[in-house]
Amino acid sequence: MKKVLLIILGVIVLLAVISSLGGDNQPNTATETTRAGTTTTPAAVTTSIAQTTTAPAQTVTAIDLFAAYETNEVAADQTWGGQTVELSGTVEDIGFDVFDTPYVTLATDGLWSVQCFFSKDDAGTLTELTAGQEVTLTGTVDGLAIGTNLTVNDCQVAG
Repeated sequence: MKKVLLIILGVIVLLAVISSLGGDNQPNTATETTRAGTTTTPAAVTTSIAQTTTAPAQTVTAIDLFAAYETNEVAADQTWGGQTVELSGTVEDIGFDVFDTPYVTLATDGLWSVQCFFSKDDAGTLTELTAGQEVTLTGTVDGLAIGTNLTVNDCQVAG
């Protein structure tokens, strides 16, 4: 009986972790707490997004970005977290997560990948990509999820 309860508890924890990895990252309350711990209002979030998209993106390879996080997650998050980047690398996988959000993973020298999430509206742009192809994407660095890929959100294939 204890084994059955432990298995059920393990499945619940696994589902909680998986559900925290996806989603549309849209605030559903009057305020939103950012990774840095500051609280913003929806107007501030909209302004921040507008400023981020107009600022020139920093250029980095998937291998270098992942290595920075693997070496020192705190320092890398201060440098890259929340930043819009132009990210280049080799396509490893193209698919949908458990929430049907399209993604592309870029290969790294580590066990995990850089996982770039796209809006469902942009899924059509991914039909032109293939595994092994060199690609440049733009997106906002979210950071490492516990024991998994380095995530980049709001991605688009660079023109």
